[in-house]
Amino acid sequence: MHLTEGRGTGIPTMRRVMERNSSPLPQLETDEQCTYFLTTLPVHPIFEGDQVSDQVNSLEKEAIDDRVLEVVRLAVTPKSSAQLLEELGLSVHTKNYKKYILPALENGWIEMTVPDKPRSRNQKYRVTELGRAVLERIISKR
Repeated sequence: MHLTEGRGTGIPTMRRVMERNSSPLPQLETDEQCTYFLTTLPVHPIFEGDQVSDQVNSLEKEAIDDRVLEVVRLAVTPKSSAQLLEELGLSVHTKNYKKYILPALENGWIEMTVPDKPRSRNQKYRVTELGRAVLERIISKR
């Protein structure tokens, strides 16, 4: 039938992916006789309530620089800080990193690809699910 994966890697893969995108871990349940197996995948926190709308509304009030949002858009494909700044037409300088990349990182719109080594020469930044949702809301409001 080939309807199930037979190597036993499905649950570890599911847990790893959900942990990577900051989702709550799946809840696994069975009875003592193992007659059933139930998996519950909790909703990601950005889809509970209206966190995205709150962030978009606060953007309008705070007047976040459009280049911060452009960083998020550019990070759809992982890029280094130097690549992001160069694509914005800015010099690769600490002040530009702090002004345009750091706010996107602090808001959770982008994330590091090597979070345990922030100064790694292989460090890149990629958009998060929250960042994608914020971009979609902003585009739909314009």
